[in-house]
Amino acid sequence: MISKTFLLICWLFLCVTIVPAQKVIRLYLPGSEHWKHQEKEYFSPTWTTQVITNVVNPTLTMFAPDPTGKWTTTINTEIGDMTYTYDFKADGEKLTGKAKSQFGEVEITEGKFKDDEITFVENVSLDGNAIRIDYKGKISGDEIKFTRQVGQYATEEFVAKRAK
Repeated sequence: MISKTFLLICWLFLCVTIVPAQKVIRLYLPGSEHWKHQEKEYFSPTWTTQVITNVVNPTLTMFAPDPTGKWTTTINTEIGDMTYTYDFKADGEKLTGKAKSQFGEVEITEGKFKDDEITFVENVSLDGNAIRIDYKGKISGDEIKFTRQVGQYATEEFVAKRAK
């Protein structure tokens, strides 16, 4: 039997979460296919929100990590260690922001974010040569594991961490 305290904590967590839901999964409870009771919905002055009881179709709402914010890393490259700060903003599946290194600051382009995957392009000029850097990453908590393709020159893997 699930304790009432545990259910209340789970319910409160879901109510205060402001991140948009990415996936809703229907939960199967043994015997739930035979439930005949009706769901009830009412306004609770205690919690100042709508409350649903006797849930007939329980679901689990999953939330994707949010890349919005500053991320820092040091990348070991063929030309030496490079310190980067990325400043991302996610709007739905669109990702915008800036990449800043010792070579300057540039706007990222072609940014996309879906579930926990992130991709974008950094266009830089090095010694008068335009170089396209393609990034692919996977967010896990406060880390993004990246692989980047620096033009036709190198493929580099690194981890960026959320700045505190």
